[in-house]
Amino acid sequence: MPTTTDVAIVGAGPTGLVAACELLRHGISVRLIDARPEPSAHSKALLLWPRSMDVLDRLGVARGAAGRAIPLRRFSYYSSKRPVAHIDFDTATFPQCLPQRSTEEVLTTLLHELGGTVERGRRLVELDQRPEGVRLVTRDADGTTDTMTAGWVIGADGAHSTVRDLLGIEFVGATYPNTFMLVDAFATARRRGAGGDLLARDIAHYYQSPGGVLVVVPLPDGRSRFFVNAPTGQRQASLELLQGVVEQRGPGGVDLADPEWISTFEVHHRLVTRMRGGRCFLAGDAAHIHSPAGGQGLNTGLQDAHNLAWKLAAVITGRAAPTLLDTYHRERHAVARQVVRDTDIQTRAWLVSAPWKVRVRDVLLRAADSTGVLTRRYAPVMAGRRITYPPMLRPPGRRARAHGGVGAAFPARLPVTGPQRDGYRLVTVGSGALARRAGAVAADWPGLLTHHALDQARVPSLPCARDGYYLVRPDGYVADHGHPDDLESVHALLAAFHPARPAAPAPTSEEHPMTTVTDPDAGAASHDGPWKELGAELEVDTRDARSWVERIPRGESRPFHTHHRPWLTIVVSGGSAQVSDAEGGEPEDVELVTGTVKFNPLPAGGSVRHALRNTGDTDLVLVAVELGGAGDAR
Repeated sequence: MPTTTDVAIVGAGPTGLVAACELLRHGISVRLIDARPEPSAHSKALLLWPRSMDVLDRLGVARGAAGRAIPLRRFSYYSSKRPVAHIDFDTATFPQCLPQRSTEEVLTTLLHELGGTVERGRRLVELDQRPEGVRLVTRDADGTTDTMTAGWVIGADGAHSTVRDLLGIEFVGATYPNTFMLVDAFATARRRGAGGDLLARDIAHYYQSPGGVLVVVPLPDGRSRFFVNAPTGQRQASLELLQGVVEQRGPGGVDLADPEWISTFEVHHRLVTRMRGGRCFLAGDAAHIHSPAGGQGLNTGLQDAHNLAWKLAAVITGRAAPTLLDTYHRERHAVARQVVRDTDIQTRAWLVSAPWKVRVRDVLLRAADSTGVLTRRYAPVMAGRRITYPPMLRPPGRRARAHGGVGAAFPARLPVTGPQRDGYRLVTVGSGALARRAGAVAADWPGLLTHHALDQARVPSLPCARDGYYLVRPDGYVADHGHPDDLESVHALLAAFHPARPAAPAPTSEEHPMTTVTDPDAGAASHDGPWKELGAELEVDTRDARSWVERIPRGESRPFHTHHRPWLTIVVSGGSAQVSDAEGGEPEDVELVTGTVKFNPLPAGGSVRHALRNTGDTDLVLVAVELGGAGDAR
């Protein structure tokens, strides 16, 4: 099926716009459609946390966004109008308050600069997936239909996602029983000192009481957002009603005027069971919705979009194997699940009314406040500085490391300009010998990997104090960390996800050889092992172990090959398969579960000859590690 665009994006909110801009920046063709005839005029989501500002910085628009925002330095919490706790933010954790419409304006300007546009008033009505692409049918306001074909689809079309519905993906969760209301209005004190800190332009306030919650957040235009759960029996918001609630739950003495937006709505907590369906992906509110507690919704969507876009661009341009896309759900679904859980806990804490529950909440808040734990521990979580992804691949022969920042954002700022700005970065801290060896590793991956040597003394925030390396992904997260003797694993990880693999690296120094083969038989074995029959290249070739990567696209088979040694199978990207033996027996159906490791022994005095066929709907990626030492059968 010929495609008319590389990627179709449904939904032109912040999530869809970030995805479109990132893809266009990589030279990927995009069609961005939105059912709304015009962008929303309302402020909607407000906060941009530091990790999201990192995303905007990589797109080149963080400074423009910050110039239209106001920074918040503190969150203050109250119980029945009495202070109980606060969170102070520093330069690494403070959020920027910027209404969503302004965020969309900044991103739309960038979209146009990159040659993109938003096709408005175009609603998705049909979606047909095929192995080679996706057919989409849209309908305009006048009833005219249009058909497009895309290699991939991103559903960023919000809580009522059509893409999600057409894919048949479950959206699991519930709706809070409360009705919520908000107003964006100017607030003035009736008399000197009235309202206390309520009118401060750098503090957000959380007033909790048996009657409900009042959240007050200053806005850049001089107004403030007043957010409440509705009084019992009230279903329609008005300025007069909200004025009374603010007076009852807040410090009093403050008048609201000139509202820009008044709204009544429900709040949900829901999460999809999967963020991918074949060639289609879900991002932002289409995949997860939750309470506005902590202002995380827009941020989670922006980070979804960035995580997916660089991977999708790498696959479309041939820089990565399709298996890289399997990491999107694994990484982002876990983050979304945690955000939904955390915001649910906060929202339920807001709304407690039983006296004993109020006392328990307040005691816990005061204890956390007195120890400073909220500022020290929770502020970085809200800022997005504690997001950690599971390891992309555990290299053969390496134990899992409890340190080194693997899966977290790399703390040091690295160059993001030049022809390889979208590649991996191999960062070393330590001796000149380590830097030279790392430079040789980077030279084996031209166009994908660059080397950067850092001075530990100038980057004190690195997660490991020892000399070593950090393999930093294009999105700034650490894919691997190790020490001088672990550098070979960089080849194994890159080879698992990127098709252009180098030959097994040669020694780069006599003092620290990267690969050592001292047994003459070991060298001979490298020419007649199962990897040879499979057409794979060895990633590790030593006296005691050999390792290679097997990729099996869906529907394809790998030829018969013979194992003369016991081996480990590490399932990097799993699915369904059939194993056939050389005797012509009935193939055996097996399920290969991602992340599992299986030991395969040999029969006494014998060998194993078999073939593997991928019967699932995703590509299989397996790392094989053949074991044995001198004297083993070859």
